[in-house]
Amino acid sequence: MNRERIFVAWVSDRPGVLTRIASVFFRRSINIVSLNVASTHTPRVSKMVIRAAGDEHELLRVKRQIS
Repeated sequence: MNRERIFVAWVSDRPGVLTRIASVFFRRSINIVSLNVASTHTPRVSKMVIRAAGDEHELLRVKRQIS
């Protein structure tokens, strides 16, 4: 059953991090509906907010993988 989830992740502000996170969704055939990345008050840390749609089981697997 397809559902929509919102994931929030604090990540290192380095080249390639966005690609690595997006590839986790791609490998599981999950559609990223919306993506927002912003800097935080903490130096070298960014906040990602990802809204994704896909199979509930696969969304839970993504959650465990990016946690």
